[in-house]
Order: sequence, then structure tokens, then C-alpha cells
Amino acid sequence: MVDSANALTATSELRASFACCAQVARQHGRNFYYGMKLMAEPRRSAMYAVYAWMRAADDLADEPGAEAQKQRQLDAFRRQTAAAVDPHGDIAADGPSAHAAMWPAVADTFRRYRIDHACLAAMIQGQLLDQHKTRYASFAELHDYCYKVASTVGLVCLSVWGAADDATARQLAVDRGLALQLTNILRDLVEDARRDRLYLPTDELRQFGIEPEALLAQLREGQAEPAFDDLMAFQIERARAYYTSSAALESHLDASCRPTCWAMMRIYHRLLEKIAAAPRRVLTQRIKLSTMEKLTIGLRAMMRKSKPRMNADERG
Repeated sequence: MVDSANALTATSELRASFACCAQVARQHGRNFYYGMKLMAEPRRSAMYAVYAWMRAADDLADEPGAEAQKQRQLDAFRRQTAAAVDPHGDIAADGPSAHAAMWPAVADTFRRYRIDHACLAAMIQGQLLDQHKTRYASFAELHDYCYKVASTVGLVCLSVWGAADDATARQLAVDRGLALQLTNILRDLVEDARRDRLYLPTDELRQFGIEPEALLAQLREGQAEPAFDDLMAFQIERARAYYTSSAALESHLDASCRPTCWAMMRIYHRLLEKIAAAPRRVLTQRIKLSTMEKLTIGLRAMMRKSKPRMNADERG
């Protein structure tokens, strides 16, 4: 009787944990939530758990406080994550957590889908980078950052989405992550500048005759010099190239997961094209898609569920 009671308690706790993760995704997921909703169970709940874990890492990195304090919090989070991946790990070993409710679902997901701990550790390293690195000298440096905070997300999702563990699928996921993160960077130029962050590579700015500190000052005021237009065109074309190079990603996934992956890509690709249509809009407003636009993308994703990959019209 005791064992049955314990099993019932464990099942109830796990269900409550997955419900908590779903609520986090619903409240904060914005663009990603519309894609995750397209998945069937149990993968949908697994994606909610992955998102809740990523959100917790972001929250720890972004909350007010001294760098040393956040470093300690992220280190503790990293230890909890290692325990969550380990089939024999104790996720409560590090004591109370502000995100305690998510851990049973996170551990169940990480273990069930054999999530690579190296990818999770790299994500946390990306959050740690944001604690002290506010400028990027070259695209090589930016590429490393984007890999840690975005490409690793795609690599984790491959496990949930039933992709074959091969080099081709992994490279496609890496490129897709780069495309999404580069889109984020262009959309959030002003917001980041007001936090004294500039992700555009310094050597590329100077190719266009732009000094980083001058650009930062202008961005904070919602302004930019004429060379900004050519700079944005260059950055937009790079992001487009990564969407193109990752276009075959969906064909490597379980058919039931393709709509989710495609919808997430399509939402961000549309954001990029809105930026491309009027790059200076990022100086005065946050570029976003309407709810109707997102729902339309979701419907299109479901309609093309059986297709193995995008055609040229759907890619743009």
C-alpha cells in the first residue's frame, strides 16, 4: 500500500510539473508557443519542459544582481541540470529553487529523450557570456555565442523530434539556430543597446564606417546614420543564408514534428522579412507578427504536415 501511495504521489507530482511547464510556455513562449502547440503528446509536453528549462536559465541570467551572484546561481542551475540528465541523479540535491516545480518534468524529459548534457551545458555557458561580454570583435565570436544560446536549442529539439543522430541533421539544426538568433539580434538592436550590449561584429561595423560606441549612442535614441542601411542589408542577407542552408531540416524529423519545426522557422523568417522591408523600423518599434499571422502560419504548417520539405515558395 505504501508503494502504491508513493507511486500515485509521484505521478501526481509529475503531472503537476508538466502542467507548470505548459503554463510557462503559454505565458512567455510567444512565438515558440504557437509552434509547440502543433505537436502531439507526449512530445508536446516534453517541448514545454525544455522551454521551461530554457526560460529558467534566461531568468537567472537576466534578473537584477551582481555578476558574482548570478554566476553562483547559474552554477547551481548547472549542477541541477546535470542531476536531471543523470538517470540516478537527485534533482533536489542543490536545495530549494525558484523554479522547483519544473524539475520533475524536466528530469523526465531529459532522461526519456536522452538529451545531450553537453548541449545543455553550452546553453548555460551562453548565459554566462551575457554576464560579462557586451561586444563581439568578429563574426567568429558572434557565431560561437549564437551556437551556445540558439543552435544548442535546435540540437536538443532533435532528440525530442525523433531525428536520426547524424552529422547532417545536426548541422542543419546548428544553421537553423543561427538564423533565428541573428533575426533576434536585428530585431532587438535598440533594446540591447539600452543594456549596453552590441552583438553586431565590430570589424563589420567598421567596414561600413561605423564606430561601435557611436552606433550604441544613436540606437539608444532610436536613431542611426545613413550607413546603417547598408549595414542592415548585409546582416539581413547573412541571416537569410542560414534560413536557406537549414531548409532541409524538417525532412530529417519524425513526420508528426515537422509542422512545429516549420512553424517556428516561418514565424522568425517572417520577422526577418518585415525587418528587411523597412530596416529602420527597428529603431522605433519592436517588430512582431500579429496573432492572426501566427495562427495562419500554424494552419499552413498543419496543412503541409505530410510534406517532407519546403518548396521554394513556402521557404520565403
